[in-house]
Amino acid sequence: MKLRSHLFSHALVTVLPLLAFSGVMIVSVFFDHLNAVKAGLVDTARAISMAVDRRLMASIETLSALGSPDLLDTGEPQKLRAHAEQALAANETWSTVAVLDPSGTALLELAKPSAPPAGPGDGDETVRESLASRAPAVSGLVGEGTRSTVYVVVPVLREGRARYVLRAGIEPAAVAGLLLSGGLPADQSAVLVDRKKAIVAGSVNGERFLGKPATPELARRSDAAAGGSFTDVSLDGVPVHAGFHRSRVSGWTVATSTPMALVNGPLWRRLGLLLIVGAVFIGLGMAGAWWFERRLRAPIVALSERGRRTGAGWPGPIAAVLLDRRGRVIVAIDRTRRPPASRAGAGLAAGGGRAGRSAGAVPRDAREHR
Repeated sequence: MKLRSHLFSHALVTVLPLLAFSGVMIVSVFFDHLNAVKAGLVDTARAISMAVDRRLMASIETLSALGSPDLLDTGEPQKLRAHAEQALAANETWSTVAVLDPSGTALLELAKPSAPPAGPGDGDETVRESLASRAPAVSGLVGEGTRSTVYVVVPVLREGRARYVLRAGIEPAAVAGLLLSGGLPADQSAVLVDRKKAIVAGSVNGERFLGKPATPELARRSDAAAGGSFTDVSLDGVPVHAGFHRSRVSGWTVATSTPMALVNGPLWRRLGLLLIVGAVFIGLGMAGAWWFERRLRAPIVALSERGRRTGAGWPGPIAAVLLDRRGRVIVAIDRTRRPPASRAGAGLAAGGGRAGRSAGAVPRDAREHR
């Protein structure tokens, strides 16, 4: 191997392991950060889901209070109406409240001025579900566009049989407020999906995606588990890291997400910086190896050239040449001439000059130089 190649190899062997170690550490730290981000997304989704559940449970408790025998069984509709109006005014998220019989016929129905008009049969499916289970039920998104409503239904049981059904309507805009009130960070967005995987509310562009299906990945993940994290592409077409939590009360799913660019960007910037620094260090190592090789090669080449010029024209191979400071030949030993052992020994004993003459012939010009 040439000296230059050898020095270049040493430079690479020194720098590349450091670069590889730095890259591994950067990637390791990034994945730790990514896992923390995903865990934070799941925690945020769980917190928002619990806030939604508390609001739904509050609605269920308020409806259950309206179903007390003191209000429904006394035969005083004005008293029932007064309490229903108070409950409707006190609940900011409610848009309607109704008292139904088991057949679904409305005995009392109140609505706020801003409430969307109810369509025929709206909420009937949830009423039937509540009567069948004899337990409170929460509907998915009912209606389309501005008529969209979510219903909370509570059956009123007397002696084990459903005698009345109480129903409250909640507008999606009020539910969207719950998403923002759950402490959602500025770089994250949240979406609420019902049991049929339709979007009930969203913290960003909620009205635009209202009632539209959730992404297939979110639908699949929320069916398979009650919570977790995954990567997805949002309805806006933005790659995101997402976390979700499914409620046990309503069956709704809250999903929070943050753009991949915000999370992955620091990794690529650090790796790019590492490549630049590595290229600079490799360049410096190569330049140093080239400079050092030039410093070593120059005297070696000069010495080799002097030896070549000195040995030119010499009769036979030269075994050794001794030069003075100016490069002139002092002693030259010829391999082809071997003195007797006794004379060689005597020459060695006699001193440096005689050893040179007994070891081999010295040319005239060499003796003249001496």
